[in-house]
Amino acid sequence: YKRHFPAIDWLTSYSLYLSGLTEYYKKEIGEEYMEIRDKSMALLQEEAELEEIVRLVGVDALSTHEKLILETARSIREDFLLQDAFDITDSYSSTKKQFLLLLIYLIFRLLLPS
Repeated sequence: YKRHFPAIDWLTSYSLYLSGLTEYYKKEIGEEYMEIRDKSMALLQEEAELEEIVRLVGVDALSTHEKLILETARSIREDFLLQDAFDITDSYSSTKKQFLLLLIYLIFRLLLPS
């Protein structure tokens, strides 16, 4: 079992505000914001499924492509979701910056060999 702080499971947690904020995100950030968000969530879900395989048979059982998926998702978790509230740079990030960070991760994912 992995401990992760803050203790929020992004695969099962939800927000009742998301549907109400969709139009705001489209207007302020861009039409593709929700698509990028959904693809990022799908990548985290794929990571969870691959982690189950790793727990059962080890990382060597994964293809190179699957290992790269794990690395991309790890980067989203550790570099995007775990922003440091006490760091001057991380304590506040604009929604535009957050969107661009997610976009970079997904572009990286698209560039991975299949």
